[in-house]
Amino acid sequence: MSAATPGLVGLHLLAGVAVLAPWIAGERPWWSAARPRQACERAWRALGVLERDLASGAPGSREAAERALERLAALLPPAARAEVEDARGRLAASAAPAGELASVRERFPPGSVELPVRRGSPLVAALHPVEAGLQVLWCAATALGLLRWLGAAVGLRAGALAVLGLALAAGGAQSVARGAPDRTLWREAARAAGPGERFLFPPVPFGPEETAPGEHARPPGGEHPLGTDAYGRDLLSRIAWGARTSLTVGFAAMALHVLVGGLVGGLAGTLRGAAGATLGALIDGMQCFPTLFLALALMAFVQPGTLVVIVVIGLTGWPATARLVRAEALRVGRSDFVQAARVLGAGPLRVAASHVAPQVAHQVLVAAAFGVGSAILYESTLGFLGLGVPPPEASLGDLLRGARERLASAWWLAVFPGLFLAALLLSCQQVAEALRARAGPRPGGGGA
Repeated sequence: MSAATPGLVGLHLLAGVAVLAPWIAGERPWWSAARPRQACERAWRALGVLERDLASGAPGSREAAERALERLAALLPPAARAEVEDARGRLAASAAPAGELASVRERFPPGSVELPVRRGSPLVAALHPVEAGLQVLWCAATALGLLRWLGAAVGLRAGALAVLGLALAAGGAQSVARGAPDRTLWREAARAAGPGERFLFPPVPFGPEETAPGEHARPPGGEHPLGTDAYGRDLLSRIAWGARTSLTVGFAAMALHVLVGGLVGGLAGTLRGAAGATLGALIDGMQCFPTLFLALALMAFVQPGTLVVIVVIGLTGWPATARLVRAEALRVGRSDFVQAARVLGAGPLRVAASHVAPQVAHQVLVAAAFGVGSAILYESTLGFLGLGVPPPEASLGDLLRGARERLASAWWLAVFPGLFLAALLLSCQQVAEALRARAGPRPGGGGA
């Protein structure tokens, strides 16, 4: 077992909590066999609104009524569906369309007919294509890692391509299968379930923003394994979805500051004359400002949001990467093979892309590994200070911020999010340290 394995496994598992958050904690069932009572009631009420619109001659109300009848017909059994379809056909040519809707409402009030049982996975139907692809990617990567750990003959390159192909296929299939937004209150539907109706909920059937009346600051146990916060929201659900926010910010901000830092640092180390000196001075000047203080100053003047936090952390963390890449580019630029390329007429951009970039790529990878942990820590700090992702969206820093006033009476509010954040940062640090230990000097990249 290599030095990176424990940290990599830990990071993979903690990232899995974020990626699989809807399957761990959420109000949508994994699978259900239910009668669409709530959808039928909504469609019936919508017909009442459209009936008044038709009576008043509101523009576009006839087309909206036809669509509403189509939605209602899809929920009913075959005999009733045929009647609604006939009413929909008459509506187009009727001189009194409001009367047609009134007759349908009188004929099919809620509970008047036995609705057919509809089977499926509400959770899968609601997933975003990118989300579905990431979940398949995580599961396939887990399977590939287990096979290699068990000694199975799995080619790493072929396995990685297969994993990526599965993720893209899952995202494409989900984009085709995704339906209209589901507004069903699933736990209410489960409580009112009749014969033949079944529901399979996640282990924690509570969403991250869902409040439970009378469950404020409840200690761990029962339906809430990690307890609830001061507003009655399940803490495990908040941690799983908050980890998703923190990891999204961490990886996206890392990609941004590595991209900016690698580009500026590579050009500063490759270009000669005034251009290289100016970029070097820019890097040194930016490093005079502490990253956290600069981020705090910028957040004070902008509207908080996930994208804003990503941009602020990414644009304040790039000087460290740029300085590292510039130093490596200067070292490699003095090598014999780079000097030979310049003598043969290669320009600065070609030298940077063809000769310098491959030699500094390993250092950029190490910087990116350290950058993920740093970005997560900065996001948590901003959230703890109230300048991060705005509520009610969960993040690890916001969870710790909400625990400040209840440390004595509700210890679990600080302990569990703090342990998760500490484990996440420790895993990132261990992976980064192992990568730095393995990234030795490259052949042909000797110093001056």
